[in-house]
Amino acid sequence: MTPLSWAHGRRSARTGGNHWNVGPTGRWHVACIPLLASGCLYLGPIPTLEDNVPPEVVRAEPLPDDETAVLIGPAGQSVFVLAKDREGDELRFAWSLSRTGIVGSAYPVFDGDGSQVDLAHDPDLHSQILTCDIFDGENDVVTTKWKLEVW
Repeated sequence: MTPLSWAHGRRSARTGGNHWNVGPTGRWHVACIPLLASGCLYLGPIPTLEDNVPPEVVRAEPLPDDETAVLIGPAGQSVFVLAKDREGDELRFAWSLSRTGIVGSAYPVFDGDGSQVDLAHDPDLHSQILTCDIFDGENDVVTTKWKLEVW
């Protein structure tokens, strides 16, 4: 057998209910590995694992907008975010204000898929940026922001 030949037959692997032909059996795998770097022909599909993706914001109220501020009236204002993670990872939400740091009154809503914070009518909130950081433990943080105005 030459370094470019292989034994007869194909090996099949099962992954998630799909059958993948992963190449001929025998010495082909050993002989072709050094050739892959120097231009060996691609002979079949290579099963790959899907990467873990960041969480996705499904709904935010009021809508986050760089142009329009959230108005906080005498009764205050609630802000909430709903998010989903495709892999089902547990989500963590961290709320903060631009000048005062972490907001301590946030609470979970909708079985842990979201979080809400209630903002009181407070002149110190005027012109601050409210931020909600969403983290799934695997990826970069997904950030949602609101500009605040008190009237």
